[in-house]
Amino acid sequence: MKDYYYVLGIDTAATEGQIKTAYRKLALKFHPDKNQGDKLYEERFKIIQEAYEILINSEKRFEYDVKFNTSRSQKKDNKQEQEIIKRYGEELRKKDEENQQKYKTAAQKAAEEQEIKRKEEEVTRKAELQKLLVELENYKDIQDQKEKVISDLRAEMMKAEEDLPQLKTIIDDLNFKIDYLKNFDNRAHSKTEQYTRTGELFGGGIIIYTNETGDHGLVCSAEDVGKCVRAEAQTICDEYNAGTYTDWRLPTKEELLLIYQLLYKKMGVKNFTAKNYWSSTINKDDFAWIFDFHSGDAYDYYNKYNAYFVRAVRAF
Repeated sequence: MKDYYYVLGIDTAATEGQIKTAYRKLALKFHPDKNQGDKLYEERFKIIQEAYEILINSEKRFEYDVKFNTSRSQKKDNKQEQEIIKRYGEELRKKDEENQQKYKTAAQKAAEEQEIKRKEEEVTRKAELQKLLVELENYKDIQDQKEKVISDLRAEMMKAEEDLPQLKTIIDDLNFKIDYLKNFDNRAHSKTEQYTRTGELFGGGIIIYTNETGDHGLVCSAEDVGKCVRAEAQTICDEYNAGTYTDWRLPTKEELLLIYQLLYKKMGVKNFTAKNYWSSTINKDDFAWIFDFHSGDAYDYYNKYNAYFVRAVRAF
């Protein structure tokens, strides 16, 4: 017998209002029009409709409750009867096993003991096999890790071999700077060489250094001449015309180092707003020298087709 209270999700003592509320919620959820004609929802909606029509009518509900309670009582009695039969059957089974155990022959007992021993040994073998399988998986994992480490080391070695030329260039640059700074310190203490005009605006630019009389020296453009690729840098400097001067050119890497040391670092001239500046020194293939005014480093592996800033220089 269908449990209409369970179908609507209400208690057996539910009021008429509770029955209507439960029905509306379920009707909205399972109505076929809202579920594209799904057969499962359609069947469920029919049962909900049937439960509502019985329980909302007081006379039909009374008749249903009588039948429903009688059915539940019978089920309960049947269940108790089945429990008694089950319990009685279990007692009989145990008693039968005890009787059989009493009358077993010695051979039967030995066979049973042998079977028990065989099963125990089988369990032990399976456990040992499982242990071996786990150890094998661990060994495979260790081997995979070793192979990965070896692969990574090979990749690092190949990268190191590729980086060797670049590292050599950096070392050469550092040695060049060290030698220059040593000579610069010697010149700075020389009695014959004075830099009394360094940093002044003169000759269409800023003086980098002069001779001991101050009449001759080197200037660089007061501002950045432009930003361009390496192929255009020399042309821009050649065409630069500060004041009436037309003999401007792109500085060498040594002259860029002088600008950095004497103007930017020593004199504190801060109008070098860009980071990287081209030099006239060309490296092989597609690379050329640039000087980094932020770090004070020179590099010869910068692509000539990248755009960096330019400072022009001229002698006076």
